[in-house]
Amino acid sequence: MSTDDRNDIVSRKWSGNEPAFFEPGEKLITLEVTDGEGLTDRITKSVYISDEVLYTKEEFDQLFTPAGEKYGISGGSVLQIPSVPYTFKSEKAQMVRSNSPETWLEEGIAYDDQLSGNVRFLFHNLNKIGRNVNMYLVATNINSTTAKVGTSSYGSGGPTQYVSTAGKLATDRYMQSLVSKPATEWTTLKPGESKVIMHGLHSVPIKPNQVFSAYGDVVTDKLIRFRVVVLDPAKDPVQELDSLSVMPRDGLHVRGTFYEANRELVITEPLGYEPKRVVLGDRKMDTYLSGIDGTTGRLELNLGNFGVLYHMNLEVAPRTLIALNARGGHYAGSFIINGQVVPVTKNSILKNQNEAAVLYRTGNSPENVSITFTLASGSNLPVAMLFLPMPEERR
Repeated sequence: MSTDDRNDIVSRKWSGNEPAFFEPGEKLITLEVTDGEGLTDRITKSVYISDEVLYTKEEFDQLFTPAGEKYGISGGSVLQIPSVPYTFKSEKAQMVRSNSPETWLEEGIAYDDQLSGNVRFLFHNLNKIGRNVNMYLVATNINSTTAKVGTSSYGSGGPTQYVSTAGKLATDRYMQSLVSKPATEWTTLKPGESKVIMHGLHSVPIKPNQVFSAYGDVVTDKLIRFRVVVLDPAKDPVQELDSLSVMPRDGLHVRGTFYEANRELVITEPLGYEPKRVVLGDRKMDTYLSGIDGTTGRLELNLGNFGVLYHMNLEVAPRTLIALNARGGHYAGSFIINGQVVPVTKNSILKNQNEAAVLYRTGNSPENVSITFTLASGSNLPVAMLFLPMPEERR
Protein backbone atom coordinates (compact mmCIF):
# COMPACT_ATOMS: atom_id res chain seq x y z
CA MET A 1 0.00 0.00 0.00
CA SER A 2 3.03 2.30 -0.29
CA THR A 3 2.39 5.67 -1.97
CA ASP A 4 4.50 8.47 -3.42
CA ASP A 5 3.63 12.12 -4.06
CA ARG A 6 4.40 11.62 -7.75
CA ASN A 7 3.22 8.01 -7.92
CA ASP A 8 6.84 7.20 -8.74
CA ILE A 9 7.88 4.18 -6.68
CA VAL A 10 10.53 2.44 -8.77
CA SER A 11 11.50 -0.51 -6.57
CA ARG A 12 10.32 -2.58 -3.61
CA LYS A 13 12.75 -4.72 -1.63
CA TRP A 14 11.46 -7.31 0.82
CA SER A 15 13.31 -9.16 3.54
CA GLY A 16 12.03 -11.84 5.86
CA ASN A 17 8.87 -12.55 3.87
CA GLU A 18 9.30 -16.27 3.30
CA PRO A 19 6.53 -18.05 1.38
CA ALA A 20 5.87 -20.02 4.59
CA PHE A 21 7.43 -20.46 8.03
CA PHE A 22 8.26 -23.85 9.50
CA GLU A 23 9.48 -22.81 12.92
CA PRO A 24 7.35 -21.12 15.59
CA GLY A 25 8.09 -17.71 17.11
CA GLU A 26 8.25 -14.04 16.21
CA LYS A 27 9.19 -13.19 12.61
CA LEU A 28 10.13 -9.71 11.34
CA ILE A 29 9.14 -8.76 7.79
CA THR A 30 10.52 -5.57 6.21
CA LEU A 31 9.58 -3.68 3.04
CA GLU A 32 11.87 -0.96 1.66
CA VAL A 33 10.66 1.26 -1.19
CA THR A 34 12.58 3.67 -3.42
CA ASP A 35 11.12 6.45 -5.57
CA GLY A 36 12.36 7.98 -8.80
CA GLU A 37 14.40 10.62 -6.94
CA GLY A 38 16.30 7.98 -4.97
CA LEU A 39 14.50 8.58 -1.69
CA THR A 40 13.84 5.46 0.39
CA ASP A 41 11.58 4.47 3.26
CA ARG A 42 11.01 1.22 5.07
CA ILE A 43 8.60 -0.41 7.46
CA THR A 44 8.90 -3.56 9.55
CA LYS A 45 6.03 -5.66 10.86
CA SER A 46 6.15 -8.49 13.35
CA VAL A 47 4.12 -11.67 12.98
CA TYR A 48 3.93 -14.53 15.43
CA ILE A 49 4.02 -18.11 14.15
CA SER A 50 2.29 -20.67 16.36
CA ASP A 51 3.55 -24.21 16.90
CA GLU A 52 0.56 -25.71 15.09
CA VAL A 53 1.77 -27.40 11.89
CA LEU A 54 -0.46 -26.90 8.85
CA TYR A 55 2.00 -28.44 6.35
CA THR A 56 5.49 -29.87 6.57
CA LYS A 57 8.00 -28.15 4.32
CA GLU A 58 7.89 -31.08 1.88
CA GLU A 59 4.08 -30.90 1.69
CA PHE A 60 4.11 -27.13 1.28
CA ASP A 61 6.71 -27.24 -1.50
CA GLN A 62 4.79 -29.88 -3.42
CA LEU A 63 1.56 -27.92 -3.14
CA PHE A 64 2.65 -24.33 -3.63
CA THR A 65 6.01 -24.02 -5.42
CA PRO A 66 5.07 -22.20 -8.67
CA ALA A 67 5.60 -23.92 -12.01
CA GLY A 68 9.04 -23.05 -13.34
CA GLU A 69 10.56 -22.73 -9.87
CA LYS A 70 12.40 -25.26 -7.73
CA TYR A 71 12.30 -26.79 -4.27
CA GLY A 72 14.59 -29.00 -2.22
CA ILE A 73 14.24 -32.78 -2.11
CA SER A 74 16.28 -35.76 -0.97
CA GLY A 75 18.14 -36.90 -4.07
CA GLY A 76 18.68 -40.34 -2.59
CA SER A 77 14.96 -40.86 -2.05
CA VAL A 78 14.28 -40.35 -5.76
CA LEU A 79 16.04 -43.63 -6.49
CA GLN A 80 13.48 -45.40 -4.31
CA ILE A 81 10.66 -44.27 -6.60
CA PRO A 82 9.74 -46.98 -9.14
CA SER A 83 10.90 -46.26 -12.68
CA VAL A 84 8.27 -46.36 -15.44
CA PRO A 85 9.10 -48.53 -18.47
CA TYR A 86 8.43 -47.04 -21.87
CA THR A 87 8.88 -47.68 -25.55
CA PHE A 88 9.31 -45.05 -28.23
CA LYS A 89 8.31 -44.35 -31.79
CA SER A 90 10.79 -42.46 -33.94
CA GLU A 91 9.93 -40.16 -36.84
CA LYS A 92 12.17 -39.88 -39.89
CA ALA A 93 13.22 -36.39 -38.84
CA GLN A 94 16.70 -35.09 -39.74
CA MET A 95 18.88 -33.37 -37.17
CA VAL A 96 22.39 -31.94 -37.48
CA ARG A 97 24.46 -31.59 -34.31
CA SER A 98 27.45 -29.28 -34.77
CA ASN A 99 29.26 -29.74 -31.46
CA SER A 100 32.72 -31.11 -32.33
CA PRO A 101 35.07 -29.47 -31.94
CA GLU A 102 33.08 -27.99 -29.08
CA THR A 103 35.97 -25.61 -28.46
CA TRP A 104 36.99 -23.69 -31.58
CA LEU A 105 40.74 -23.20 -31.89
CA GLU A 106 40.84 -21.84 -35.44
CA GLU A 107 38.64 -20.48 -38.20
CA GLY A 108 37.17 -22.95 -40.63
CA ILE A 109 34.21 -25.18 -41.46
CA ALA A 110 32.67 -26.82 -38.41
CA TYR A 111 30.29 -29.04 -40.41
CA ASP A 112 29.50 -29.91 -44.01
CA ASP A 113 26.71 -32.11 -45.41
CA GLN A 114 24.15 -32.35 -48.22
CA LEU A 115 20.52 -32.52 -47.07
CA SER A 116 16.98 -32.05 -48.30
CA GLY A 117 13.56 -31.60 -46.72
CA ASN A 118 13.15 -30.66 -43.05
CA VAL A 119 16.30 -30.38 -40.94
CA ARG A 120 16.82 -29.27 -37.34
CA PHE A 121 20.24 -27.80 -36.53
CA LEU A 122 21.86 -27.78 -33.09
CA PHE A 123 24.96 -25.64 -32.48
CA HIS A 124 26.92 -25.54 -29.20
CA ASN A 125 30.46 -24.17 -29.08
CA LEU A 126 33.09 -22.24 -27.10
CA ASN A 127 35.36 -19.67 -28.76
CA LYS A 128 39.03 -20.21 -27.87
CA ILE A 129 40.43 -18.76 -31.11
CA GLY A 130 41.65 -15.66 -29.28
CA ARG A 131 39.61 -13.06 -31.17
CA ASN A 132 36.01 -12.32 -32.09
CA VAL A 133 34.38 -14.62 -34.63
CA ASN A 134 30.98 -15.11 -36.20
CA MET A 135 29.25 -18.40 -36.98
CA TYR A 136 27.36 -18.69 -40.27
CA LEU A 137 25.15 -21.31 -41.89
CA VAL A 138 25.84 -21.22 -45.64
CA ALA A 139 23.47 -22.97 -48.06
CA THR A 140 24.70 -23.90 -51.56
CA ASN A 141 22.47 -25.04 -54.42
CA ILE A 142 24.23 -28.05 -55.98
CA ASN A 143 21.42 -28.59 -58.54
CA SER A 144 21.07 -27.46 -62.15
CA THR A 145 17.77 -25.71 -61.39
CA THR A 146 16.71 -23.04 -58.88
CA ALA A 147 16.13 -24.19 -55.31
CA LYS A 148 14.45 -22.74 -52.22
CA VAL A 149 15.58 -22.87 -48.60
CA GLY A 150 13.31 -21.82 -45.72
CA THR A 151 14.01 -21.05 -42.06
CA SER A 152 11.38 -21.10 -39.31
CA SER A 153 11.67 -21.84 -35.58
CA TYR A 154 14.88 -20.59 -33.99
CA GLY A 155 16.31 -20.01 -30.54
CA SER A 156 19.77 -19.00 -29.34
CA GLY A 157 21.59 -18.44 -26.07
CA GLY A 158 24.65 -16.27 -25.64
CA PRO A 159 27.29 -15.37 -26.41
CA THR A 160 28.01 -15.70 -22.69
CA GLN A 161 30.74 -17.00 -20.40
CA TYR A 162 28.32 -19.42 -18.72
CA VAL A 163 27.67 -22.70 -20.53
CA SER A 164 24.46 -23.48 -18.62
CA THR A 165 23.06 -20.02 -19.44
CA ALA A 166 23.71 -20.47 -23.16
CA GLY A 167 22.08 -23.91 -23.22
CA LYS A 168 19.12 -22.83 -21.10
CA LEU A 169 18.32 -19.70 -23.12
CA ALA A 170 18.69 -21.47 -26.46
CA THR A 171 16.34 -24.26 -25.39
CA ASP A 172 13.79 -21.87 -23.86
CA ARG A 173 13.72 -19.58 -26.89
CA TYR A 174 13.48 -22.51 -29.29
CA MET A 175 10.54 -23.95 -27.31
CA GLN A 176 8.89 -20.50 -27.38
CA SER A 177 9.42 -20.38 -31.13
CA LEU A 178 7.90 -23.85 -31.64
CA VAL A 179 4.81 -22.71 -29.74
CA SER A 180 4.46 -19.48 -31.73
CA LYS A 181 4.91 -21.29 -35.08
CA PRO A 182 6.63 -18.49 -37.05
CA ALA A 183 6.08 -18.20 -40.77
CA THR A 184 8.80 -19.75 -42.91
CA GLU A 185 11.22 -17.22 -44.43
CA TRP A 186 12.28 -18.37 -47.89
CA THR A 187 15.57 -17.81 -49.72
CA THR A 188 15.97 -18.56 -53.45
CA LEU A 189 19.22 -20.07 -54.68
CA LYS A 190 20.24 -20.16 -58.33
CA PRO A 191 22.24 -23.18 -59.56
CA GLY A 192 25.65 -23.10 -57.89
CA GLU A 193 24.76 -20.09 -55.73
CA SER A 194 25.63 -19.86 -52.01
CA LYS A 195 23.91 -17.66 -49.44
CA VAL A 196 24.04 -17.17 -45.69
CA ILE A 197 20.80 -18.19 -43.95
CA MET A 198 19.62 -18.32 -40.31
CA HIS A 199 20.88 -14.81 -39.61
CA GLY A 200 20.43 -15.05 -35.84
CA LEU A 201 23.60 -17.14 -35.72
CA HIS A 202 25.83 -14.19 -36.63
CA SER A 203 23.82 -11.27 -35.23
CA VAL A 204 26.36 -10.78 -32.39
CA PRO A 205 30.10 -11.60 -32.57
CA ILE A 206 31.27 -14.36 -30.25
CA LYS A 207 34.11 -13.02 -28.11
CA PRO A 208 36.99 -15.10 -26.75
CA ASN A 209 35.97 -17.51 -23.97
CA GLN A 210 32.26 -17.08 -24.75
CA VAL A 211 29.80 -19.93 -25.34
CA PHE A 212 27.10 -19.81 -28.00
CA SER A 213 24.24 -22.29 -28.34
CA ALA A 214 21.35 -22.38 -30.83
CA TYR A 215 18.62 -24.46 -32.46
CA GLY A 216 17.14 -23.71 -35.86
CA ASP A 217 14.73 -25.37 -38.30
CA VAL A 218 15.38 -25.42 -42.05
CA VAL A 219 13.36 -26.80 -44.98
CA THR A 220 14.44 -27.23 -48.62
CA ASP A 221 12.75 -28.26 -51.85
CA LYS A 222 15.94 -29.82 -53.29
CA LEU A 223 19.21 -31.32 -52.12
CA ILE A 224 21.28 -28.49 -50.61
CA ARG A 225 24.84 -28.39 -49.31
CA PHE A 226 25.03 -26.85 -45.83
CA ARG A 227 28.27 -25.62 -44.27
CA VAL A 228 28.71 -24.24 -40.75
CA VAL A 229 31.39 -21.56 -41.07
CA VAL A 230 33.36 -19.91 -38.24
CA LEU A 231 35.09 -16.75 -39.40
CA ASP A 232 36.42 -13.31 -38.52
CA PRO A 233 33.44 -10.88 -38.65
CA ALA A 234 35.30 -8.68 -41.16
CA LYS A 235 35.44 -11.51 -43.72
CA ASP A 236 32.72 -12.58 -46.16
CA PRO A 237 31.82 -16.26 -45.48
CA VAL A 238 30.65 -16.93 -49.03
CA GLN A 239 33.83 -15.52 -50.59
CA GLU A 240 36.01 -17.39 -48.10
CA LEU A 241 34.31 -20.80 -48.51
CA ASP A 242 36.77 -22.34 -50.96
CA SER A 243 39.79 -21.34 -48.85
CA LEU A 244 38.52 -22.86 -45.60
CA SER A 245 39.24 -26.37 -44.35
CA VAL A 246 37.10 -28.60 -42.15
CA MET A 247 37.94 -28.37 -38.46
CA PRO A 248 39.25 -31.62 -36.96
CA ARG A 249 37.03 -33.39 -34.44
CA ASP A 250 37.95 -33.04 -30.78
CA GLY A 251 37.41 -36.74 -29.96
CA LEU A 252 35.00 -35.96 -27.12
CA HIS A 253 31.91 -34.29 -28.52
CA VAL A 254 29.45 -34.99 -31.32
CA ARG A 255 29.01 -33.81 -34.86
CA GLY A 256 26.86 -35.62 -37.33
CA THR A 257 23.56 -35.96 -39.14
CA PHE A 258 20.87 -38.11 -37.51
CA TYR A 259 17.70 -39.33 -39.16
CA GLU A 260 15.20 -40.36 -36.47
CA ALA A 261 15.46 -37.23 -34.36
CA ASN A 262 11.81 -36.88 -33.29
CA ARG A 263 10.93 -39.36 -30.59
CA GLU A 264 7.52 -40.09 -29.05
CA LEU A 265 7.75 -41.84 -25.70
CA VAL A 266 4.94 -44.34 -25.23
CA ILE A 267 3.76 -44.96 -21.65
CA THR A 268 0.60 -47.00 -21.40
CA GLU A 269 -0.09 -46.81 -17.66
CA PRO A 270 -1.73 -43.80 -15.98
CA LEU A 271 0.73 -41.89 -13.82
CA GLY A 272 0.34 -40.15 -10.48
CA TYR A 273 -1.72 -42.62 -8.47
CA GLU A 274 1.51 -43.52 -6.71
CA PRO A 275 5.02 -42.00 -6.95
CA LYS A 276 6.69 -42.85 -10.27
CA ARG A 277 9.66 -41.54 -12.25
CA VAL A 278 10.49 -41.47 -15.96
CA VAL A 279 14.23 -41.50 -16.66
CA LEU A 280 15.52 -39.60 -19.70
CA GLY A 281 18.95 -39.39 -21.30
CA ASP A 282 20.23 -42.54 -19.60
CA ARG A 283 21.35 -44.41 -22.76
CA LYS A 284 19.65 -47.57 -21.47
CA MET A 285 15.94 -47.11 -21.92
CA ASP A 286 16.38 -43.85 -23.82
CA THR A 287 18.86 -45.25 -26.35
CA TYR A 288 21.13 -42.88 -28.26
CA LEU A 289 20.65 -42.15 -31.96
CA SER A 290 23.10 -43.39 -34.56
CA GLY A 291 24.13 -41.18 -37.45
CA ILE A 292 26.96 -40.18 -39.79
CA ASP A 293 29.54 -37.40 -39.69
CA GLY A 294 28.93 -35.77 -43.05
CA THR A 295 32.50 -34.44 -43.23
CA THR A 296 34.16 -37.85 -42.93
CA GLY A 297 31.49 -40.54 -43.40
CA ARG A 298 32.31 -41.84 -39.95
CA LEU A 299 29.51 -43.49 -37.94
CA GLU A 300 28.47 -41.31 -35.02
CA LEU A 301 26.53 -41.84 -31.76
CA ASN A 302 24.49 -38.89 -30.50
CA LEU A 303 25.74 -38.96 -26.90
CA GLY A 304 23.05 -37.54 -24.61
CA ASN A 305 20.55 -37.39 -27.49
CA PHE A 306 20.94 -33.61 -27.51
CA GLY A 307 18.93 -32.10 -30.35
CA VAL A 308 16.31 -34.87 -30.31
CA LEU A 309 12.77 -33.49 -30.01
CA TYR A 310 10.75 -35.59 -27.55
CA HIS A 311 7.00 -35.77 -27.14
CA MET A 312 4.91 -37.48 -24.46
CA ASN A 313 1.12 -37.71 -24.27
CA LEU A 314 0.26 -39.01 -20.81
CA GLU A 315 -2.77 -39.95 -18.77
CA VAL A 316 -2.19 -38.38 -15.36
CA ALA A 317 -4.14 -38.85 -12.13
CA PRO A 318 -5.91 -36.00 -10.31
CA ARG A 319 -3.80 -33.85 -7.99
CA THR A 320 -0.45 -34.98 -9.36
CA LEU A 321 2.74 -32.95 -9.21
CA ILE A 322 5.00 -33.33 -12.26
CA ALA A 323 8.56 -32.27 -11.45
CA LEU A 324 12.05 -32.60 -12.93
CA ASN A 325 15.03 -33.85 -10.94
CA ALA A 326 18.61 -33.58 -12.24
CA ARG A 327 20.50 -36.83 -11.66
CA GLY A 328 23.82 -36.20 -13.40
CA GLY A 329 24.63 -32.73 -12.04
CA HIS A 330 23.28 -29.32 -12.99
CA TYR A 331 20.40 -28.96 -15.47
CA ALA A 332 18.82 -25.91 -17.11
CA GLY A 333 16.34 -26.12 -19.97
CA SER A 334 12.69 -25.72 -20.90
CA PHE A 335 9.57 -27.84 -21.51
CA ILE A 336 6.31 -27.30 -23.37
CA ILE A 337 3.46 -28.50 -21.12
CA ASN A 338 0.00 -28.44 -22.71
CA GLY A 339 1.13 -25.69 -25.06
CA GLN A 340 2.78 -23.52 -22.38
CA VAL A 341 6.56 -23.12 -22.05
CA VAL A 342 7.89 -23.87 -18.56
CA PRO A 343 11.57 -22.99 -17.90
CA VAL A 344 13.82 -25.04 -15.64
CA THR A 345 14.01 -22.75 -13.81
CA LYS A 346 12.76 -19.16 -14.09
CA ASN A 347 15.49 -17.55 -11.99
CA SER A 348 18.09 -20.28 -11.57
CA ILE A 349 19.06 -23.81 -12.57
CA LEU A 350 18.83 -27.25 -10.98
CA LYS A 351 22.25 -27.37 -9.31
CA ASN A 352 22.27 -31.01 -8.20
CA GLN A 353 20.14 -34.08 -7.45
CA ASN A 354 18.76 -32.47 -4.28
CA GLU A 355 16.61 -30.01 -6.22
CA ALA A 356 13.48 -30.46 -8.32
CA ALA A 357 11.69 -28.05 -10.66
CA VAL A 358 7.89 -27.91 -10.80
CA LEU A 359 6.64 -28.49 -14.35
CA TYR A 360 2.88 -28.93 -13.87
CA ARG A 361 0.08 -29.89 -11.48
CA THR A 362 -3.13 -31.61 -12.48
CA GLY A 363 -6.46 -30.49 -11.05
CA ASN A 364 -9.18 -32.49 -9.32
CA SER A 365 -9.86 -34.72 -12.35
CA PRO A 366 -7.69 -37.01 -14.48
CA GLU A 367 -5.97 -35.15 -17.31
CA ASN A 368 -4.23 -35.88 -20.59
CA VAL A 369 -0.94 -34.03 -20.36
CA SER A 370 1.14 -33.24 -23.45
CA ILE A 371 4.87 -32.67 -22.92
CA THR A 372 7.37 -31.62 -25.61
CA PHE A 373 11.06 -30.93 -24.95
CA THR A 374 14.63 -31.30 -26.06
CA LEU A 375 17.43 -32.04 -23.61
CA ALA A 376 19.37 -28.82 -23.08
CA SER A 377 22.96 -28.47 -24.28
CA GLY A 378 25.44 -27.60 -21.56
CA SER A 379 23.51 -29.61 -18.96
CA ASN A 380 24.25 -32.98 -17.40
CA LEU A 381 22.27 -36.17 -17.81
CA PRO A 382 20.30 -38.21 -16.96
CA VAL A 383 17.22 -36.44 -15.60
CA ALA A 384 14.17 -37.94 -13.88
CA MET A 385 10.64 -36.70 -14.48
CA LEU A 386 8.71 -37.29 -11.25
CA PHE A 387 4.98 -37.96 -10.91
CA LEU A 388 4.00 -37.49 -7.26
CA PRO A 389 0.56 -37.60 -5.60
CA MET A 390 0.08 -34.27 -3.85
CA PRO A 391 -0.93 -34.07 -0.17
CA GLU A 392 -4.43 -32.94 0.69
CA GLU A 393 -4.95 -29.23 1.11
CA ARG A 394 -5.79 -28.26 4.68
CA ARG A 395 -7.35 -25.07 6.09
